[in-house]
Amino acid sequence: MVSKPSDRRLEFRSPLTLLVDYPGTDELVSDFTENLSMGGTFVQTARELEIGSDVRLLLSCPGLIEPIALSGIVRWTRAGKEQVEPGAGIQFTEYGEDVRRQLRQVIDAIASNDPDYVGKIIRLLIVEDNQHIINFIRDGLTLGKQSLGANVVFHFTVASDGRTAIELLHEKEFDAAIVDMY
Repeated sequence: MVSKPSDRRLEFRSPLTLLVDYPGTDELVSDFTENLSMGGTFVQTARELEIGSDVRLLLSCPGLIEPIALSGIVRWTRAGKEQVEPGAGIQFTEYGEDVRRQLRQVIDAIASNDPDYVGKIIRLLIVEDNQHIINFIRDGLTLGKQSLGANVVFHFTVASDGRTAIELLHEKEFDAAIVDMY
């Protein structure tokens, strides 16, 4: 069952991509956060996390010596669609003063655009109906970002046709678009 998040946030959420690992799993695939606050995060994931289930997370990014270990509870989920990655809204539960301080440091660094934590976010619209080409573009830009500078983060939105792309252009702001003209 998919549940919608409440529009009432207890804490300000900063858009932020952090690596998410799950302690105790030997999986090679990691997930990423979409945003972060003192109260919780949204994790982009294809994992089936049940609403109400407990989760343990390790959040990391460049600049952090140790990952931030957090426990939380899944409060809502989002199904994957053409333009939206699937995921889960997680409310943090218990964490100590050291973790609270570390989390606050990361959030404050983001708010002040500290270049050790915050990269330039490029919002890219990909208009393409071939999933192989979409993956090629995503992987090429994500893996090739070293030539653009280490502090570049791409947020991809995909439209499979021109009509959907025009609707998205009316709804969201983009920095660039890659368009299939065939």
